[in-house]
Amino acid sequence: MRQILVFTFTSVLLAGAMAGCSDDSAIIGEESAADTGAAGVDGAAGDSSAASDASDAGGTPLDVFLPDAAADVAPGDVADVQDLADEFVSPDEISGPDEQAGPDEQAGPDELSGPDTPDVADAGCKANSDCPGAEKPCTVAVCQADGSCGLANAASGTACSDGLTCTVNDACDANAACLGAIAPGLCDLAAAGKSAGCAVISCSDTAGPGGSAACLYQDVTANCDDGSACSTKDQCQFGACLGLAVDCDDANACTADSCIAEKGCVHLPASASCSDGDVCTQGDTCSGSSCQPGSKIDCDDANPCTADSCDKLSGCAHLPQAGPCSDGSACSGPDTCQGGVCQPGPSASCADNNPCTDDSCDPTKGCVFAANSAD
Repeated sequence: MRQILVFTFTSVLLAGAMAGCSDDSAIIGEESAADTGAAGVDGAAGDSSAASDASDAGGTPLDVFLPDAAADVAPGDVADVQDLADEFVSPDEISGPDEQAGPDEQAGPDELSGPDTPDVADAGCKANSDCPGAEKPCTVAVCQADGSCGLANAASGTACSDGLTCTVNDACDANAACLGAIAPGLCDLAAAGKSAGCAVISCSDTAGPGGSAACLYQDVTANCDDGSACSTKDQCQFGACLGLAVDCDDANACTADSCIAEKGCVHLPASASCSDGDVCTQGDTCSGSSCQPGSKIDCDDANPCTADSCDKLSGCAHLPQAGPCSDGSACSGPDTCQGGVCQPGPSASCADNNPCTDDSCDPTKGCVFAANSAD
């Protein structure tokens, strides 16, 4: 700016001096007043008009820049003009062409005008609308407290576009991701053998046959619930929710065990042979989902020397008992029980003291006396 003022100041002084010279020439050359005088008057008028035009055009009036000494410049003293310029601004005060104004001398945003005015983002902002738009979906430009433009996440639910034609109702989520729902009728988890929560569905506009839209499934590993009461410990496997079958066996032979997904285990009465858990019964049968005992088993061993009984776990028992018995021989007696066995008593005496008979004993008949021919 100082260079411009000095140049202007010097130019004005030179113009004034030259104008003075023209006037002086007009006075000296009176013999050619008709020609030369007219020229002098025209020159002076031209200088005055130029100065007036400069003032009308918005320039600074010359007398603002000219020191009082400028009024004393005599016509023709052109050599003194440079001295006046040097007094007004010294060479050391003029910035060179390569020098730039310091931070304090730079013009503020309000002083800038014309095509070289920087963008609003460089000069600061006052409202969000002053900032350039964000390039990514779900990101918005905001004017920050320090006057600089920044980026922020768009509010969850803000409409956006994920760039796919196979999705609908695209919207920003809480993590500033633009997500859309798969177009209705395009993807079917069950048809693909997948379960909800065990596969992430996405779609491609060009992955299908002939470059058509197609579904993409990415399997995940996680706990899940297949919605069936007949399974337990469900886990995602190969994109499907699979669990271990629930054991519905109630260990009751009189029920038919099954499982219904909505209810779980079901135990219906069954008609079948069974065991009531008592070995002392036989021919047990099911009735009303429970096992009814059959007839008692016979534990009689036909041994008079044992006491017969039955234990429901071990079955028949035969314990020794004391008492009279019969060993089955008529030639002994009386017999007694000893250790669960019938022991024969003393042998029967069949002597009849008759020499005409032969005495003997038949186990089934007892004593026999057969006649003999003894003399």
